[in-house]
Amino acid sequence: MSPSKPRSIRWSLGALVAAVAVPLLALLLWLYGSQVHRERQDAREAALRLAKSTATRIRALHRDSLALLQRMAARPAIRDFDGKNCDSLFAIIDFFPQYATLFLFDRNDALVCSAEPQAEDRGISARALDWINGELKQDRLRNGIPMIRQIDAHWVSILSVPVTAKDGSHNGTLVLVQLPEVGEETLPSNTVVTILDASGTIVARSNDGEHWSGRNVRGAGVTDIALKKKEGIADAVGVDGVPRQYGFTYLPETGWHIYAGIATAVVMQPVRELFVRGVIAGIVIIAVVLAVAAIFSRAIARPLGVKMAADERQLKALSDRLLVVQEEERSRIARELHDDLGQSLTALKMDIIGLLQSPDTSAATSIRERIMKTVDATVTSVQRISSELRPSILDDLGLVATIESEARLFEERTGVECELSLPEEFAGDRTLSTVIYRIVQEALTNVARHSNASRVEIRLRQRVEGLVLEIRDDGRGVTANEVDDPGSLGLIGIRERAALVGGTAQFEGIEGHGTIVSVRIPSGL
Repeated sequence: MSPSKPRSIRWSLGALVAAVAVPLLALLLWLYGSQVHRERQDAREAALRLAKSTATRIRALHRDSLALLQRMAARPAIRDFDGKNCDSLFAIIDFFPQYATLFLFDRNDALVCSAEPQAEDRGISARALDWINGELKQDRLRNGIPMIRQIDAHWVSILSVPVTAKDGSHNGTLVLVQLPEVGEETLPSNTVVTILDASGTIVARSNDGEHWSGRNVRGAGVTDIALKKKEGIADAVGVDGVPRQYGFTYLPETGWHIYAGIATAVVMQPVRELFVRGVIAGIVIIAVVLAVAAIFSRAIARPLGVKMAADERQLKALSDRLLVVQEEERSRIARELHDDLGQSLTALKMDIIGLLQSPDTSAATSIRERIMKTVDATVTSVQRISSELRPSILDDLGLVATIESEARLFEERTGVECELSLPEEFAGDRTLSTVIYRIVQEALTNVARHSNASRVEIRLRQRVEGLVLEIRDDGRGVTANEVDDPGSLGLIGIRERAALVGGTAQFEGIEGHGTIVSVRIPSGL
């Protein structure tokens, strides 16, 4: 049998390129899968917070309303109503925007007294009165248990308590008309908040509520999950067939199950965009490696000549040498990918600029702009992914050393002077350390992007009552509109991170004198 033909240099370098490309693509797929899992988990947790906040508002409204009705039902002017003068306390409705009106019915369910609703609530109050009369006729009002439905595009609930005479006999019914908030927050597209009763019937729904209210949806995926568990999160399909990330909770005072769902398609949109940018970055890197391999291949092949000798020992020696060179090249490229990825992408950007500076047509100009935007997005993605990774120094040396390192890097990148006032040691746990570090990181990013500051002070104090973190700059000063703007994602991120450990964040800006970010985290959390 004749000896097998030795593999060419180009074949070996092609294998090297494959050895670089395959792990890179595998890394991109792993990052994509991790980001998908993280985004869905974050969406479910956000949905749970939304469900809980809705339950909290309804619970507070129910508690206050029930207490008000019970106090009024005990007043002599209502218990022994003379049929002429309404109790003066009926006017209290005018002071609470969450109440539309108040009705008093006698023992025969005839309306004998009512509050005067505000002008904008009169239509709702009239429709609510028709609804109440229907419920009274069918004896469906339950003492202390609210009923809810949508009237004129507003959610309206009614709460009733009986009025008893001095001898304990039934003397009438007090009914309060309320305006609860159901899913009125600014929510992502196709996000829903739904309230179910114990039988699986929809009591209220933020989207298309008139269509769904009163429909029994037991058997739908998310409905059965919410009815079985008092509180939790789930990835499920809604009653309308839309996949969503859900969070649900239970309101024992009313027997209602409340769940919120954020559409999975909305959650996945930024992940898909990130994946596309990552694929583009991977293609660019592989193209660079291919170009380097082609140059390297020609540099080796030229001095060796067009053909190699047939001697077996020479072939073996050459093969051994190629393996050594291959491994050295792998090591070198691995180091460059690990240490200089950002520099390589920047150099690629400069090369493309030079390549496109020759005379061109308007079509070429458009192409150049698209390439520039793609490269800018790639560099930004690499920087963002790198900044989001947890620095090893946080685990190895602790929070204080990590903040000092972050401040030095910030000074080098931006030229903004950083003054630190930190404790010698930090006694918080890993979660608290991570939260504080991320807040500092986000605050410095805001300074670099928006403040035009020349100096930043970072102060961290551990006191008996808790932890105090302050970041001050001497920039232009954040405005009240920026603090309240839902698009100020950096400030929202700081608030959310502080809330994760039971803390609060405040922002104070003085025009021309800078901004103060104050974070307070109570002790014992």
